[in-house]
Amino acid sequence: MFTCSDPDAAEAAIASTSPSELGEAAREHLRSSRRHEARSLLAAHRLGQAVYDDMVMSLSATGQMRVRNGADKAAIGEISLQLGFSRTKAGTWFNLGDALQRLPKIRRAYLAGDLSTHRMSKMVYAAQTAPEDCVIDLADDVSGDEPDTAPAGADGTILVWTILVHRRMLTILRPLSISRTWHWSWGRGPPPTRCCRTSWPRQ
Repeated sequence: MFTCSDPDAAEAAIASTSPSELGEAAREHLRSSRRHEARSLLAAHRLGQAVYDDMVMSLSATGQMRVRNGADKAAIGEISLQLGFSRTKAGTWFNLGDALQRLPKIRRAYLAGDLSTHRMSKMVYAAQTAPEDCVIDLADDVSGDEPDTAPAGADGTILVWTILVHRRMLTILRPLSISRTWHWSWGRGPPPTRCCRTSWPRQ
């Protein structure tokens, strides 16, 4: 990998490296940058959470309800100030960091550099928008290779909503499968994510 402490030396090294070695070096630096950004995002969330807790922990339940919105704004403002970017991005990072606390497998893959922040955010969004009665706890191991069947409808079909997940993530979340299917109970609509609808006749 090229040095990160001396820009001039790094530029010279890149210029003198053979094309056959540039690809591998670029991939290593990209993976490293993802690891650093993952740590930055989680550190930013922890910073914002500390500000939030300072404002609400000493208050009663009623008091906490009154200042919760202000505490959120203070947390996001502190992240924006410390990291030097917009409040919009600070709010996005704060919310993603909070969601990752409940999605340990995605969090570990993100920290390992397997996921970019953009791809991680898509997976977090898909997990958050699933119906309450749909079990997609990514922290749990999935047993069995066959999908579960949803309750059959009055017209004799079974509805299955399949969330399309990148092939790379499937090796992390379910090593023995090239697809992952979650089923919604009869009468519930799909989440606002890209899905496909399939029906089978009742057996």
